[in-house]
Amino acid sequence: TLALKPEFWWPVKQNGVKTCIYSSDYPDGYSATFEGLVLLFDAKEECCDAHSACQMDTVLPTVSSPVSNPEYWYPHVVDGAGPSCIHGSDYPHFYIKYNDDDLMASFLFKSHQDCCTAYPRACPTMFWYPNPDRTECVFGDGYPMSMMGDEDYLFFSDEECCARWCGAGDDNGLQQLVKLEPQNGGNTPLPVSSAYSTDCIWHKDIEVENKCTNSQEYPEPWGRVDLRDHFLFATAEKCCEGLSPQDQDDCTIEEHECHPDEFLVLEPDSVVTDIPWNFGSPTPQWRMDDTVSFSSENTKYSSSSITNIPATGTSATSDLKLHFFVPDKATISCMVLIDIHMPFESLVVFVNGSPRNEYNEAIDGWVKVLTGFTAGDNTVMFRVQNSEYDAPFHRQEDHGDYGNGRVWMDKCQISSFEKW
Repeated sequence: TLALKPEFWWPVKQNGVKTCIYSSDYPDGYSATFEGLVLLFDAKEECCDAHSACQMDTVLPTVSSPVSNPEYWYPHVVDGAGPSCIHGSDYPHFYIKYNDDDLMASFLFKSHQDCCTAYPRACPTMFWYPNPDRTECVFGDGYPMSMMGDEDYLFFSDEECCARWCGAGDDNGLQQLVKLEPQNGGNTPLPVSSAYSTDCIWHKDIEVENKCTNSQEYPEPWGRVDLRDHFLFATAEKCCEGLSPQDQDDCTIEEHECHPDEFLVLEPDSVVTDIPWNFGSPTPQWRMDDTVSFSSENTKYSSSSITNIPATGTSATSDLKLHFFVPDKATISCMVLIDIHMPFESLVVFVNGSPRNEYNEAIDGWVKVLTGFTAGDNTVMFRVQNSEYDAPFHRQEDHGDYGNGRVWMDKCQISSFEKW
């Protein structure tokens, strides 16, 4: 989903020369004020004066006149402090001008909840949290104050919350999951299919008929426990056999260079701490670090951590991945030390390709990062991503300390919950 940003004047380097341009293409972190440093301006002169820029001429785009719009919930930047979900008609007219359903669905919503779900950063106090009897999760800001800031109780999605709490009992047993009778007639959890490969997966091509490929690009639902045997295969031959009988003889194969992740299969009601992370292939993007660890403050834990290898260049990334199978529901939690800062880089946690948690500035001390997963194949990725543009100042010298571009992770564990 695209992030909504208004247009401002902002500093950038073009061909090595500082200038100020007018657009909405600035990095997300520019919306914040960094220790008195302002990066977005209403007037070109203000931007030029603040950053000693404007040695090049910049063309100001034509701004269209306001047009009356129908009312929706939409994310809006309030006083430059960041997005907030509000109800009204003051959003940019081009959201509806072209009758583009995808564009409208990205920015305009019928309910407050839909807007907050699409833009969690726009609703900093709105979360999914367990109801008093732990039978379901509800959305809003009506949770007890004791839950504020506690990632064990407040979640960005219903799936994450329910994976942790649905069926967990009453207030007297918040930390103890209670196993209920299975809802599938007493059947045991579905086993991992013998046809599934821990190497690169073969599947039907999503664009060309009668073709099998190991491109690793396929619709997310194909990894669901009830669909995987129909769409995912261990070999090209098995994939061709999965085509309809009349098409098997015409099956073509497209093979790609493959660097498989080590695949982790979770057992029901289990905890895994020895996690087979993919540090990056073929060139490592993360590494072990014996000099920084959570154990320096908590001696019962390991004496090393995992840290990113800072990437070079705008928009460059350092990715840490894990691919695993969940029989029903699971969560992953890690203690994380964050020393990144926009407008240089950010840390984003992705689950199955969708961003869940985002951090744009350093946090004092170790923090717990937790997210949840539903049944089937899942991929979690911790990504340190450089800004789209070169920052117009030095991170350590010009305006204070903007971190060193590093993230450390320690004490990670995956908890799989048995079917209730």
